[in-house]
Amino acid sequence: FQELLSQNLKPDSVSYTTLMEAHAKSGEMALAERYFDQIQSFHGLGRLSLESYSAIINGHARLGNLDSAAKWFGDMERNGLTATVVQFNQLLRACAESATDERQAFAEEVFKRMVERGISPSDGTLQALKWAVGANRFHEIYSKIGIYQVHSQ
Repeated sequence: FQELLSQNLKPDSVSYTTLMEAHAKSGEMALAERYFDQIQSFHGLGRLSLESYSAIINGHARLGNLDSAAKWFGDMERNGLTATVVQFNQLLRACAESATDERQAFAEEVFKRMVERGISPSDGTLQALKWAVGANRFHEIYSKIGIYQVHSQ
């Protein structure tokens, strides 16, 4: 990749996103974030895509870095991109993988925000929520807001 850059070949945002995903999947978040920053600052590829943010959020989620995943999710939304079920699932996964005490309350808030926006939870959403809050609390949430009705829409 660096060789392409040294030859003045300009990669596109898809190339950068693929590179970010590879580094994020291997836990190299500093490199993934560096490439994220390069998209705009060095190459003027315009507004960052939902997929670019997703690569970073998912990388932090896999590592259980709840604060970092939430920060990137917030940055994404502040930059005018609308989260889909995919990014909400990634944030819920960060809650599930995190060892922080506030993960359960945060997971419930994330799920509530998702449902309020009219985004139907997927099977992955429900599984991540269950992992994050525990089976007993999951069933309480399920009963309270009727996940089945929301999920079947």
